[in-house]
Amino acid sequence: MVNRDQRGLALLLVVSLMALVTLLVVSLAVITRVETQVGAVRATQNQARQNAQFALNIALGQLQELAGPDRRITATAEATGATSNRHWTGVWRSDDTSTAPLSWLVSGEGSAPSAEATPSRERIELVSESVGASITQVVAPLEVLSESGEARGAFAYFVADEGVKARLMPALDSSGADDLVVQRKLILGGARPLGFTSETSVDALGAIFQSRLESFSSREQIAAMDDGVDRDLSREYWHDYTAWSEGVRTDVIRGELKTDLTDSGDTVIAGLAAFSDLITDERAETLSPLYPIRAGTVTASGSIYDGIHPLITQIGLQFSVHTISSSSRTLETRLRFFIELANPYSSALAAEDLRVVVSGLPDSLEIESRTTGTNRDHGSATISLEPLYALHPDSQGAAAIEFDLPFEVSDWAPGRVITWRNQSGNTMGEGANRELQFDASTRTSYWRERPGGGLDGPDSLLNSSELRFTGSEDWNLRVELQRSNGEVLQTALLPKFAAVDSAWQDANSTRPDFGIQVRLVDRVLSQDADGASDWLSEDLPSDLRRSELPESFWEPTIDLESASYNVSFSAPNSGLEARQLFNRDPVERTYLSYYQPSFNSDVALFELPRQDWRSVGSLQHLPFVDGRVYNVGNSWSALNDWFDRYYFSDAEEASRSPPASTQPATFNLNSVGETAWEAVLRGIGTGGSAYSFTATTHDGDSEIAGNSIATLSTPIARLGQSAGEMWELSPTANNFQAVLRQYRRGLRGLTDAQVSGLAREIASNVQRRISAQGPYRSVESFLAPDALFGGGNVLEYSISEYDDSVVASGRINWDQYFPDEPMKMDTAAPGFITSADLMTALAPVVNVRSDTFVIRAYGESVDPVATAEYTSSEPTARAWLEAVVQRYPEGVLESDFTNGDSGDWSQMIDAPVLGRRFRVIALRWLNEDDL
Repeated sequence: MVNRDQRGLALLLVVSLMALVTLLVVSLAVITRVETQVGAVRATQNQARQNAQFALNIALGQLQELAGPDRRITATAEATGATSNRHWTGVWRSDDTSTAPLSWLVSGEGSAPSAEATPSRERIELVSESVGASITQVVAPLEVLSESGEARGAFAYFVADEGVKARLMPALDSSGADDLVVQRKLILGGARPLGFTSETSVDALGAIFQSRLESFSSREQIAAMDDGVDRDLSREYWHDYTAWSEGVRTDVIRGELKTDLTDSGDTVIAGLAAFSDLITDERAETLSPLYPIRAGTVTASGSIYDGIHPLITQIGLQFSVHTISSSSRTLETRLRFFIELANPYSSALAAEDLRVVVSGLPDSLEIESRTTGTNRDHGSATISLEPLYALHPDSQGAAAIEFDLPFEVSDWAPGRVITWRNQSGNTMGEGANRELQFDASTRTSYWRERPGGGLDGPDSLLNSSELRFTGSEDWNLRVELQRSNGEVLQTALLPKFAAVDSAWQDANSTRPDFGIQVRLVDRVLSQDADGASDWLSEDLPSDLRRSELPESFWEPTIDLESASYNVSFSAPNSGLEARQLFNRDPVERTYLSYYQPSFNSDVALFELPRQDWRSVGSLQHLPFVDGRVYNVGNSWSALNDWFDRYYFSDAEEASRSPPASTQPATFNLNSVGETAWEAVLRGIGTGGSAYSFTATTHDGDSEIAGNSIATLSTPIARLGQSAGEMWELSPTANNFQAVLRQYRRGLRGLTDAQVSGLAREIASNVQRRISAQGPYRSVESFLAPDALFGGGNVLEYSISEYDDSVVASGRINWDQYFPDEPMKMDTAAPGFITSADLMTALAPVVNVRSDTFVIRAYGESVDPVATAEYTSSEPTARAWLEAVVQRYPEGVLESDFTNGDSGDWSQMIDAPVLGRRFRVIALRWLNEDDL
């Protein structure tokens, strides 16, 4: 019994052990199978990742080869007018005008944007569509990896151009209204794009959003920036905003790094030091600082003119000869002279005594007489003008009249017009008092001369006797404004004064017999139906500040025909002259006198630098020997290549060794993204912070504080160096002073609606131009006149198009001071926003190429399949990879650079192989939900 029990137990144990062994065997088999399956999955996943990395390497190599050289331009397919695959990135040569790119930076040899854009087995989605916005989706052609007719995987990639997007950065802090130095820095160059402003659910300027932008470094953080920004909203703006965009400061035309003009003196641009040397801390912190008057020394065509001096704006010279009584043949000669000068700058000029020298007058005047209805012979006379001439001739050696122009105040106020005239009762001759009356209130005083002789006829005159001037010699008057030491500041070559053959008039009348009066060309000569003038951009052949103003600059204000010689000088405050820009008193009046000048009549066109330049656009205020006004940044400007060649660094950059050659938040002008353009424009100046100040002006020795100006969210400056000194003026709408407002404020602010509308127009017009002619090959070409835009550039045309699309009260280049009577501004007046004004803000951060790109790479693996049947297979594993790629100043090959073997990467050879080095600066694996 016991043995049977033991045998049963043993049997049970054997069975149990066998079951356990079986279980172990089965378990081991299962484990082995699972591990095998896991290994297989891991292998296929690894293969997919390797394929994605392979795609990244292919994309990086293509990017390096095509976009590494400096002479390259980038733009999206959307810019060319493509409606399919619009976000693909193309690369063009800057020295080739072809509209077709070298290649599109996308997988698939020979791929073109016209290809099908719907995801499929052959086309891989790399950027997903957002809710209700399929245009955000990006697909790329799948490339199969095969060997000997068998395929085991495939890849795809797409290179996104980050430079056509607006980089999200924290807004700059706006200083207080009394910190003018900092305030000016904010508007003198450098925009920080401001995004999400059109999203009511996002407080883009709120403290939370702004503080998070301080540490913002990658796109996936966008959804965490604000409660109003969710993942779908982030996807919606994938092609508009970027977390990182930085540009190498390169000249895409010459294939080299841009040159830093900071502290360059005259080594780069001849003559620049004449104005950069004016910049001092004292001037930067002083209201209307003084600048010395100096004569120009540069005469070479195209050069910067180094003179700083007032403008000659009006000249009058009249002669009268009459008998000393109604019966006497003794003659008296009278001369009347006046001159007006204007300070054209928004800063004061140091006052000093000047003089004016007039040459080109004849040696004598011929007089004949008559008494109508009689045969009386009164004879004729020759009046010598030699007593007029001074001991010192003009600068050309010609005999001249010389007048002294005393200055009786300490400084010449900004924009101030001052008149000098003869002192009444002086006699002609070498001993005459040649000092003119300063700040004259009339033009009617005269010199006189009684030579003691007269008409040589035998018969005395009657009450009805008449005289007239005769002659055959034309007068070519030359008027020189000189310093007291004889240095010539400015010369006026007046219109030819025709041979004197004046009308008969009463022999005893003291009215002027003949004369000449001319004004500097002015706005009133070319007004359109709205009362606006384009005289600055169209009528001026060159700068008003040039050393010599030829005949074309002068407009007679009394008729030079003989029959009209017997008229007085035109009244300064009535008729046409009352509407002139440079005038002592532009209020319309009917009598021949002035009000005392005040800041209410001052106008300034230009400014002198007082603190560091921050933008090439600010150089629009430089004068040139024969260049136009505002000669940098406008369609009529001759030096727009400076934007491609030069830049200004700030103090921090200048202290680095080696100097910085990259610029954060660089924006590609070939962008056609309306949202991106809006973000860039909205960030001009303060990056959206409130910009406010108290208007102040300088009037003689006193300061005049005006009212506080409303805060400006998007300040655009013409006179940025003198911001904070905008002059107050409160005219009535129908008064000419209302017109002067646009010449008195060189700082404007755009409304939100204007920024949005202007961004829309710019984006649309850039696309229109690229579709027709290909991308802009340089900043110079971006600013050039274009027949497509009516002879203006794309910025000028866009502003005009926007203004034409809205009512007058919402237009950009209209003065809205009187809401019921908005006024069209004169083209290029300081209050008128020009392309140069926009470029003053944008120049430091724009180019026509991008240097930051995002590569989206895809890889997949499949079970071995015949290559021809690949599209019918299904992937066993998929992988997505995103890399941020940045171009750096240093090159890949020394042989691509003229001095690369010495570590000098500044200048490329004409045909570089790889150019400057691209580096991956961020890398992350993506899930399908991250696309």
